[in-house]
Amino acid sequence: MSRSTSFTIFILVAISISMLMPYVGQLYQVSVVGYARVPALAVYLLENRSYVGSVSWIEVRVVAPGSGEVYVSTEPLSDIDLQASGRAAVLIASYMANIDPFKYDYLISVKASAPIIGGPSAGSAMVAAIFSALTNISLDPLVASTGMILPDGLIGPVGGVPEKVVAAASSGYKVILIPWGQSIYSETKYVRQNIGPISVIRPITVNVNVSELASRYGAKVFEIATAEDLLELFTKGVYRAPGGLVSPYISADEGNILRASYRNFSSLQERSVSSASQKIGFIRDRQLTSLVNSILTRSDSYRNESLALFERGFYYPALSIIFTSYVLAKYAENLANAFTTQDTVRYVNNYISYVSSLINSYTDFWRTLAYRKVYGVEDLYILPEIFRRLQEAREYLNISIQLNSSGNAIDSLYYASYAEARLRSIDTWLSLRSLGVNHAIGEEYVQKISSWLYSYAATSLSYLESLLSTTGYQIQSVQGLEDMLRGASSYLAGGDYMASISISIDIITNTTLTMHSMFSINITGLADIVRREVMRALSIVDRSSPISARLYAQMGDYLSSSREYQEAILFYEEALLILRISRLLGSQVISLNRSVEGIENIETRTSITTFPSTPVNIGGETSVTSDTRSMFMFIIVIALIVVLVSVASAIYFYRRSNRS
Repeated sequence: MSRSTSFTIFILVAISISMLMPYVGQLYQVSVVGYARVPALAVYLLENRSYVGSVSWIEVRVVAPGSGEVYVSTEPLSDIDLQASGRAAVLIASYMANIDPFKYDYLISVKASAPIIGGPSAGSAMVAAIFSALTNISLDPLVASTGMILPDGLIGPVGGVPEKVVAAASSGYKVILIPWGQSIYSETKYVRQNIGPISVIRPITVNVNVSELASRYGAKVFEIATAEDLLELFTKGVYRAPGGLVSPYISADEGNILRASYRNFSSLQERSVSSASQKIGFIRDRQLTSLVNSILTRSDSYRNESLALFERGFYYPALSIIFTSYVLAKYAENLANAFTTQDTVRYVNNYISYVSSLINSYTDFWRTLAYRKVYGVEDLYILPEIFRRLQEAREYLNISIQLNSSGNAIDSLYYASYAEARLRSIDTWLSLRSLGVNHAIGEEYVQKISSWLYSYAATSLSYLESLLSTTGYQIQSVQGLEDMLRGASSYLAGGDYMASISISIDIITNTTLTMHSMFSINITGLADIVRREVMRALSIVDRSSPISARLYAQMGDYLSSSREYQEAILFYEEALLILRISRLLGSQVISLNRSVEGIENIETRTSITTFPSTPVNIGGETSVTSDTRSMFMFIIVIALIVVLVSVASAIYFYRRSNRS
């Protein structure tokens, strides 16, 4: 090959590479679109084993484009719970900012003089910093905070509060935010007491008024219960939490459906009671007769309780209790039928087969609802409820089959009766689904919502596991939550997005409740705080709020009035999460193409100025759009073709010159 030919090929390759490199660089260009820096309070251990507070710093950089990744660097190195705190803080702060958390990546840097940093206690400061970086709303430089952030946005208790308050106040901070209920801080100290020649070390409980500690330095302490309280104080009221509703409401059409469902269950209960009562005299076994009588008595008691609630307008609690009444009546009817027939085993087998066929029918119908190209908005709230009840019916029927195979016909009939009743409760939700406003959303959007909730569930579970590892708690339910997460992942990968949404919601709710049980010091106060958050969320979403959230809030109110606070919190948490999903839908924070498959005509009210559609450009760079990215890819392909042609030409001329 001649030198001129070689030189020509070299020039072509060089030109191709020079064309390629600038666009490769632009393709992977990222921009810092938000920055914030806040103090974080920590404690470190002295040589004499006592603790001293210190002021650390948290810096947050929001990077675009991103996918929701959270990167944490610490000096000194931190344990894993700081990573989990960062992920939880991103989800809460982005919700408060009304911004899709998965549009960006987050770089969190923690610099501290203390050799130890409690990750959970830095959660509240992280929320403030991330919120500020996302919205460009400045934070008060005289405010410092400590507190754990929980998946529901509540601020959890932390240790070392007196030491942290003294460190902040002595450093010039005038407003110090601490978790609710910790103004009077109880701590255990060990004192040495000499009794004759014997020296005894005794533990004593000391109550410390941290507000008085702060006042000595001219500072004030404020208790905060939620991330909204935190941001309102950090931003000097620029962020303002919305006022809440007094109580959840039910529309006239919804009330008609709930009343019809109640009458239906009441009628079913009456028929089962009547059937069991007619046959109870033919049961030969006296103990079994006594059992059936006691079940019928309990069924009537629940029926009367539900009727009183129904007349007061507590529709969902009334439905829940009449459901229990019907389960017991159906159970009594099945016992009476099974033990007055000539072949009890055959009756039980036939009934189990009947319930199994019902489950198969509902499952087939479920598939027609779950696997679609276009959904209604209400499907995102109603279909997960249907899946949950269908799944519960399957689980109870499986237990029934196992008990029957071991010869326990009596208990087997209970679980089969419950499974049938649970299937019938699906009809109520199908009727409520018909009231949807029929805004259409595409399959791609539903997939993104499902992925968002799955990520939230995985983050919540990871956070819980890190807290369990740090505190030494042992909770058996964690393994079950891990199994549920794998199930949600499997459904998500298989395209059953509604099933994945349902399971993810259950995981988030249960991990949050577990954290509350670990750290809450006032269960009554906790129920009030979570309810306040639900009422605030209802006021934001307004009349377009999902019926499922309002029914769960109503159930929480009923349980609170009955002083069943732990159960009330469960329903409040479920309602709160559903309302946050609703806000996510209404504000369209997840990026969508604006096609006919996108969500349409939904209006929301927000309590703050939303993040501008064009990111704040701090670094002087701009992010790459999808259209530009496509153009870059086209240029790269053309450049690669030129390179390949040049190389092929070089090989051709080289072989030709060798032949000659």
